[in-house]
Amino acid sequence: MKRETPPFPDPKPPETKRETKEKRGSKAPVYLALLFLLFLCLLVVFYLPRAVKTKMAQKTEDVGRLTGITAEKGEKPKGNKPGTLTASVAKEVKYEAPEGEKNESAEKEKALPPSTHILKAETSAQVLKAPTSYAKGRQFERLMGKAMEAVHKGQIHKAEALLMDAKRILPNNPVLLELKDQIKAAKDACRLKRLLEKAQGAMDEEEWEKAASLFKKALLIEPGSVTARDGLKSALKLSKLMEELKRIDRDPFLLGNLAFKKKIKKLIAASISNPDCGPKTRNLISRAKTTLDLFDTPKEVYLYSDGKTDVIIYRVGRLGRFRSRLIKLRPGVYTLLGRRPGFRDERAELKVSPFEANTTLTLSCRQRI
Repeated sequence: MKRETPPFPDPKPPETKRETKEKRGSKAPVYLALLFLLFLCLLVVFYLPRAVKTKMAQKTEDVGRLTGITAEKGEKPKGNKPGTLTASVAKEVKYEAPEGEKNESAEKEKALPPSTHILKAETSAQVLKAPTSYAKGRQFERLMGKAMEAVHKGQIHKAEALLMDAKRILPNNPVLLELKDQIKAAKDACRLKRLLEKAQGAMDEEEWEKAASLFKKALLIEPGSVTARDGLKSALKLSKLMEELKRIDRDPFLLGNLAFKKKIKKLIAASISNPDCGPKTRNLISRAKTTLDLFDTPKEVYLYSDGKTDVIIYRVGRLGRFRSRLIKLRPGVYTLLGRRPGFRDERAELKVSPFEANTTLTLSCRQRI
Protein backbone atom coordinates (compact mmCIF):
# COMPACT_ATOMS: atom_id res chain seq x y z
CA MET A 1 0.00 0.00 0.00
CA LYS A 2 1.49 3.31 -1.03
CA ARG A 3 1.87 6.13 1.48
CA GLU A 4 0.33 9.35 0.30
CA THR A 5 2.42 12.42 0.73
CA PRO A 6 0.62 15.56 1.99
CA PRO A 7 0.25 18.25 -0.51
CA PHE A 8 2.69 21.10 -0.08
CA PRO A 9 1.91 24.68 -1.10
CA ASP A 10 3.50 25.89 -4.13
CA PRO A 11 6.69 27.73 -3.37
CA LYS A 12 6.46 31.50 -3.79
CA PRO A 13 8.05 32.79 -6.81
CA PRO A 14 11.03 35.05 -6.19
CA GLU A 15 10.23 38.79 -5.90
CA THR A 16 11.34 40.97 -8.63
CA LYS A 17 13.26 44.24 -8.05
CA ARG A 18 10.22 46.23 -9.01
CA GLU A 19 8.07 44.58 -6.40
CA THR A 20 10.73 45.20 -3.75
CA LYS A 21 10.88 48.91 -4.57
CA GLU A 22 7.10 49.19 -4.48
CA LYS A 23 7.01 47.56 -1.03
CA ARG A 24 9.65 49.92 0.32
CA GLY A 25 7.88 52.89 -1.26
CA SER A 26 4.66 52.05 0.55
CA LYS A 27 6.51 52.39 3.92
CA ALA A 28 8.02 55.88 3.09
CA PRO A 29 4.93 57.94 4.14
CA VAL A 30 5.05 56.27 7.52
CA TYR A 31 8.65 57.28 8.01
CA LEU A 32 7.90 60.86 6.93
CA ALA A 33 5.01 61.09 9.37
CA LEU A 34 7.25 59.87 12.19
CA LEU A 35 9.89 62.46 11.33
CA PHE A 36 7.26 65.22 11.23
CA LEU A 37 5.94 64.22 14.67
CA LEU A 38 9.49 64.21 16.01
CA PHE A 39 10.01 67.74 14.63
CA LEU A 40 6.80 68.96 16.28
CA CYS A 41 7.92 67.53 19.61
CA LEU A 42 11.26 69.30 19.41
CA LEU A 43 9.50 72.54 18.43
CA VAL A 44 7.18 72.33 21.45
CA VAL A 45 10.00 71.53 23.84
CA PHE A 46 12.49 74.20 22.76
CA TYR A 47 10.58 77.00 20.99
CA LEU A 48 7.27 77.28 22.86
CA PRO A 49 8.71 78.50 26.22
CA ARG A 50 10.74 81.20 24.48
CA ALA A 51 7.75 82.33 22.40
CA VAL A 52 5.51 82.54 25.47
CA LYS A 53 8.12 84.53 27.35
CA THR A 54 8.51 87.00 24.45
CA LYS A 55 4.75 87.44 24.19
CA MET A 56 4.38 88.11 27.90
CA ALA A 57 7.19 90.68 27.77
CA GLN A 58 5.40 92.44 24.91
CA LYS A 59 2.20 92.41 26.93
CA THR A 60 4.01 93.94 29.91
CA GLU A 61 5.51 96.68 27.76
CA ASP A 62 2.10 97.58 26.23
CA VAL A 63 0.35 97.65 29.59
CA GLY A 64 3.19 99.68 31.12
CA ARG A 65 3.00 102.14 28.25
CA LEU A 66 -0.73 102.56 28.83
CA THR A 67 -0.68 102.99 32.59
CA GLY A 68 2.37 105.28 32.66
CA ILE A 69 4.68 102.77 34.39
CA THR A 70 7.56 103.67 32.09
CA ALA A 71 7.15 107.38 32.90
CA GLU A 72 7.13 106.66 36.65
CA LYS A 73 10.46 104.82 36.37
CA GLY A 74 11.95 107.82 34.55
CA GLU A 75 12.52 105.87 31.31
CA LYS A 76 11.78 107.17 27.86
CA PRO A 77 8.70 105.46 26.35
CA LYS A 78 9.24 103.25 23.30
CA GLY A 79 7.07 101.96 20.52
CA ASN A 80 3.48 103.14 20.35
CA LYS A 81 2.24 106.49 21.62
CA PRO A 82 1.28 106.81 25.29
CA GLY A 83 -2.22 105.72 26.03
CA THR A 84 -2.48 103.09 23.20
CA LEU A 85 -2.55 99.26 23.14
CA THR A 86 -1.60 96.84 20.42
CA ALA A 87 -4.44 94.95 18.81
CA SER A 88 -3.27 91.60 20.23
CA VAL A 89 -3.21 92.85 23.83
CA ALA A 90 -6.61 94.50 23.49
CA LYS A 91 -8.10 91.25 22.20
CA GLU A 92 -6.55 89.19 24.98
CA VAL A 93 -7.82 91.56 27.65
CA LYS A 94 -11.42 91.42 26.40
CA TYR A 95 -11.49 87.66 25.62
CA GLU A 96 -12.86 85.19 28.20
CA ALA A 97 -12.16 81.52 27.45
CA PRO A 98 -14.72 78.70 28.11
CA GLU A 99 -14.19 76.24 30.94
CA GLY A 100 -12.68 73.55 28.75
CA GLU A 101 -10.14 75.90 27.27
CA LYS A 102 -9.36 77.29 30.72
CA ASN A 103 -8.50 73.79 31.98
CA GLU A 104 -6.33 73.11 28.96
CA SER A 105 -4.55 76.45 29.37
CA ALA A 106 -3.97 75.69 33.05
CA GLU A 107 -2.34 72.39 32.17
CA LYS A 108 -0.17 74.09 29.55
CA GLU A 109 0.89 76.73 32.06
CA LYS A 110 2.06 74.06 34.48
CA ALA A 111 4.32 72.65 31.76
CA LEU A 112 5.90 76.07 31.06
CA PRO A 113 9.31 77.04 32.49
CA PRO A 114 9.39 78.80 35.92
CA SER A 115 10.53 82.10 34.36
CA THR A 116 7.24 82.34 32.46
CA HIS A 117 5.19 81.99 35.67
CA ILE A 118 7.27 84.69 37.39
CA LEU A 119 6.78 87.09 34.50
CA LYS A 120 3.06 86.47 34.44
CA ALA A 121 2.80 87.01 38.19
CA GLU A 122 4.50 90.40 37.85
CA THR A 123 2.16 91.63 35.10
CA SER A 124 -1.16 90.03 36.10
CA ALA A 125 -2.28 93.03 38.17
CA GLN A 126 -1.46 95.40 35.31
CA VAL A 127 -3.36 93.30 32.76
CA LEU A 128 -6.44 93.27 34.98
CA LYS A 129 -6.39 97.09 35.01
CA ALA A 130 -5.87 97.36 31.25
CA PRO A 131 -9.52 98.05 30.20
CA THR A 132 -9.79 101.05 32.57
CA SER A 133 -6.35 102.34 31.61
CA TYR A 134 -7.18 101.95 27.93
CA ALA A 135 -10.24 104.16 28.33
CA LYS A 136 -8.16 106.72 30.22
CA GLY A 137 -5.56 106.67 27.48
CA ARG A 138 -8.18 107.37 24.82
CA GLN A 139 -9.60 110.25 26.88
CA PHE A 140 -6.08 111.58 27.44
CA GLU A 141 -5.39 111.55 23.69
CA ARG A 142 -8.64 113.41 22.93
CA LEU A 143 -7.84 116.12 25.48
CA MET A 144 -4.28 116.53 24.20
CA GLY A 145 -5.53 116.83 20.61
CA LYS A 146 -8.01 119.56 21.59
CA ALA A 147 -5.30 121.36 23.58
CA MET A 148 -2.92 121.35 20.59
CA GLU A 149 -5.67 122.69 18.34
CA ALA A 150 -6.37 125.49 20.85
CA VAL A 151 -2.68 126.41 20.93
CA HIS A 152 -2.56 126.70 17.13
CA LYS A 153 -5.65 128.93 17.19
CA GLY A 154 -4.14 131.17 19.87
CA GLN A 155 -6.70 130.16 22.53
CA ILE A 156 -4.19 130.01 25.36
CA HIS A 157 -6.62 129.91 28.30
CA LYS A 158 -8.57 127.06 26.73
CA ALA A 159 -5.36 125.14 26.05
CA GLU A 160 -4.26 125.56 29.69
CA ALA A 161 -7.62 124.26 30.96
CA LEU A 162 -7.41 121.19 28.68
CA LEU A 163 -3.84 120.58 29.83
CA MET A 164 -4.96 120.53 33.46
CA ASP A 165 -7.72 118.03 32.63
CA ALA A 166 -5.24 115.77 30.84
CA LYS A 167 -2.80 116.03 33.74
CA ARG A 168 -5.44 114.69 36.13
CA ILE A 169 -5.77 111.55 33.98
CA LEU A 170 -2.06 110.75 33.36
CA PRO A 171 -0.01 113.11 35.53
CA ASN A 172 3.38 111.51 34.71
CA ASN A 173 3.05 111.39 30.93
CA PRO A 174 6.06 113.11 29.28
CA VAL A 175 3.86 114.56 26.53
CA LEU A 176 2.46 116.99 29.13
CA LEU A 177 5.84 118.72 29.44
CA GLU A 178 6.07 119.21 25.68
CA LEU A 179 2.60 120.72 25.52
CA LYS A 180 3.39 122.93 28.51
CA ASP A 181 6.46 124.30 26.71
CA GLN A 182 4.39 124.96 23.59
CA ILE A 183 1.77 126.84 25.61
CA LYS A 184 4.50 128.94 27.26
CA ALA A 185 6.01 129.76 23.85
CA ALA A 186 2.57 130.73 22.52
CA LYS A 187 1.94 132.96 25.56
CA ASP A 188 5.31 134.67 25.08
CA ALA A 189 4.55 135.21 21.39
CA CYS A 190 1.16 136.79 22.19
CA ARG A 191 2.66 138.98 24.90
CA LEU A 192 5.48 140.06 22.57
CA LYS A 193 2.96 140.96 19.88
CA ARG A 194 0.91 143.08 22.31
CA LEU A 195 4.00 144.89 23.59
CA LEU A 196 5.20 145.70 20.08
CA GLU A 197 1.75 147.02 19.15
CA LYS A 198 1.64 149.24 22.25
CA ALA A 199 5.19 150.45 21.61
CA GLN A 200 4.35 151.33 18.02
CA GLY A 201 1.26 153.21 19.25
CA ALA A 202 3.45 155.17 21.67
CA MET A 203 5.84 155.96 18.79
CA ASP A 204 2.92 157.26 16.74
CA GLU A 205 1.88 159.48 19.67
CA GLU A 206 5.53 160.61 20.01
CA GLU A 207 5.73 159.35 23.59
CA TRP A 208 9.34 158.31 23.21
CA GLU A 209 10.06 157.37 26.83
CA LYS A 210 7.00 155.13 27.04
CA ALA A 211 7.87 153.49 23.73
CA ALA A 212 11.44 152.84 24.88
CA SER A 213 10.14 151.18 28.08
CA LEU A 214 7.81 148.90 26.09
CA PHE A 215 10.55 147.94 23.64
CA LYS A 216 12.81 146.99 26.59
CA LYS A 217 10.10 144.69 27.96
CA ALA A 218 9.72 143.09 24.52
CA LEU A 219 13.46 142.40 24.38
CA LEU A 220 13.27 140.64 27.74
CA ILE A 221 10.82 138.16 26.17
CA GLU A 222 12.61 137.83 22.80
CA PRO A 223 16.19 139.19 22.90
CA GLY A 224 16.63 138.52 19.19
CA SER A 225 13.65 140.60 18.04
CA VAL A 226 14.92 142.95 15.32
CA THR A 227 11.77 145.11 15.49
CA ALA A 228 12.15 145.68 19.22
CA ARG A 229 15.88 146.37 18.97
CA ASP A 230 15.52 148.93 16.13
CA GLY A 231 12.50 150.53 17.79
CA LEU A 232 14.35 150.92 21.08
CA LYS A 233 17.33 152.53 19.35
CA SER A 234 15.12 155.05 17.54
CA ALA A 235 13.00 155.79 20.62
CA LEU A 236 16.06 156.49 22.78
CA LYS A 237 17.52 158.92 20.23
CA LEU A 238 14.26 160.81 19.84
CA SER A 239 13.68 160.84 23.59
CA LYS A 240 17.07 162.41 24.19
CA LEU A 241 16.49 164.97 21.43
CA MET A 242 13.05 165.88 22.81
CA GLU A 243 14.50 166.43 26.28
CA GLU A 244 17.19 168.78 24.96
CA LEU A 245 14.74 170.70 22.76
CA LYS A 246 12.46 171.28 25.74
CA ARG A 247 15.44 172.60 27.68
CA ILE A 248 16.12 175.08 24.87
CA ASP A 249 12.49 176.20 24.98
CA ARG A 250 12.76 176.83 28.71
CA ASP A 251 16.15 178.58 28.54
CA PRO A 252 17.34 179.64 25.05
CA PHE A 253 20.55 181.12 26.48
CA LEU A 254 21.87 177.55 26.89
CA LEU A 255 22.81 177.87 23.22
CA GLY A 256 25.36 180.47 24.22
CA ASN A 257 27.51 177.55 25.34
CA LEU A 258 29.47 176.39 22.30
CA ALA A 259 29.72 172.73 23.45
CA PHE A 260 25.97 172.55 24.08
CA LYS A 261 25.27 174.19 20.71
CA LYS A 262 27.39 171.59 18.88
CA LYS A 263 25.60 168.79 20.71
CA ILE A 264 22.17 170.11 19.71
CA LYS A 265 23.19 170.51 16.08
CA LYS A 266 24.43 166.93 15.98
CA LEU A 267 21.19 165.57 17.49
CA ILE A 268 19.06 167.56 15.05
CA ALA A 269 21.07 166.38 12.03
CA ALA A 270 20.68 162.72 13.13
CA SER A 271 16.93 163.04 13.78
CA ILE A 272 15.85 164.83 10.59
CA SER A 273 16.23 161.61 8.53
CA ASN A 274 14.53 159.46 11.18
CA PRO A 275 11.23 158.10 9.75
CA ASP A 276 9.75 157.83 13.27
CA CYS A 277 10.08 161.57 13.83
CA GLY A 278 6.51 162.89 14.14
CA PRO A 279 4.97 166.35 13.62
CA LYS A 280 5.40 167.43 17.26
CA THR A 281 9.09 166.65 17.26
CA ARG A 282 9.61 168.24 13.85
CA ASN A 283 7.93 171.41 15.10
CA LEU A 284 10.31 171.56 18.07
CA ILE A 285 13.27 170.90 15.76
CA SER A 286 12.17 173.76 13.48
CA ARG A 287 11.91 176.15 16.42
CA ALA A 288 15.30 175.04 17.74
CA LYS A 289 16.90 175.61 14.33
CA THR A 290 15.44 179.12 14.21
CA THR A 291 16.82 179.83 17.69
CA LEU A 292 20.20 178.45 16.63
CA ASP A 293 20.28 180.80 13.64
CA LEU A 294 19.49 183.73 15.92
CA PHE A 295 22.29 182.76 18.29
CA ASP A 296 24.71 182.58 15.40
CA THR A 297 23.91 186.19 14.39
CA PRO A 298 25.99 188.82 16.30
CA LYS A 299 24.15 191.67 18.07
CA GLU A 300 25.25 195.28 18.77
CA VAL A 301 26.21 196.02 22.37
CA TYR A 302 26.84 199.53 23.78
CA LEU A 303 29.30 199.66 26.70
CA TYR A 304 29.88 202.73 28.95
CA SER A 305 32.66 203.39 31.48
CA ASP A 306 34.52 206.28 33.21
CA GLY A 307 37.62 206.24 30.99
CA LYS A 308 39.79 205.12 33.96
CA THR A 309 38.61 201.55 34.41
CA ASP A 310 40.26 198.75 32.44
CA VAL A 311 37.42 196.55 31.07
CA ILE A 312 37.87 192.83 30.25
CA ILE A 313 35.26 190.44 28.77
CA TYR A 314 35.85 186.77 29.63
CA ARG A 315 36.11 184.44 26.60
CA VAL A 316 36.23 187.54 24.33
CA GLY A 317 39.21 189.71 25.24
CA ARG A 318 40.46 192.93 26.82
CA LEU A 319 38.70 196.17 25.78
CA GLY A 320 40.87 198.63 27.77
CA ARG A 321 39.77 202.05 29.00
CA PHE A 322 36.94 203.94 27.33
CA ARG A 323 33.93 206.08 28.03
CA SER A 324 31.67 204.46 25.43
CA ARG A 325 32.18 201.70 22.97
CA LEU A 326 30.09 199.76 20.46
CA ILE A 327 30.90 196.08 19.97
CA LYS A 328 29.17 193.08 18.38
CA LEU A 329 28.66 189.87 20.35
CA ARG A 330 26.81 186.66 19.64
CA PRO A 331 23.73 186.17 21.84
CA GLY A 332 24.56 184.61 25.16
CA VAL A 333 25.68 185.42 28.70
CA TYR A 334 29.04 187.15 29.24
CA THR A 335 31.01 188.17 32.34
CA LEU A 336 32.80 191.57 32.39
CA LEU A 337 35.58 192.58 34.82
CA GLY A 338 36.62 196.20 35.59
CA ARG A 339 39.98 197.04 37.21
CA ARG A 340 41.38 200.39 38.47
CA PRO A 341 44.38 200.98 40.72
CA GLY A 342 43.32 201.89 44.29
CA PHE A 343 39.77 200.71 43.70
CA ARG A 344 37.97 197.43 44.19
CA ASP A 345 37.41 195.29 41.09
CA GLU A 346 33.92 195.35 39.67
CA ARG A 347 32.13 192.43 37.98
CA ALA A 348 29.05 192.56 35.81
CA GLU A 349 26.99 190.03 33.83
CA LEU A 350 25.99 190.92 30.30
CA LYS A 351 23.10 189.01 28.71
CA VAL A 352 22.89 189.51 24.97
CA SER A 353 19.42 188.48 23.82
CA PRO A 354 18.77 187.40 20.23
CA PHE A 355 15.27 188.81 20.47
CA GLU A 356 16.34 192.41 21.29
CA ALA A 357 17.79 194.92 18.88
CA ASN A 358 20.35 196.63 21.17
CA THR A 359 21.94 195.90 24.55
CA THR A 360 23.65 198.43 26.86
CA LEU A 361 25.86 198.09 29.96
CA THR A 362 27.81 200.51 32.21
CA LEU A 363 30.89 199.35 34.15
CA SER A 364 33.32 201.42 36.27
CA CYS A 365 35.29 201.03 39.51
CA ARG A 366 34.11 203.57 42.14
CA GLN A 367 34.83 202.03 45.56
CA ARG A 368 38.24 202.99 46.97
CA ILE A 369 40.32 200.50 48.90
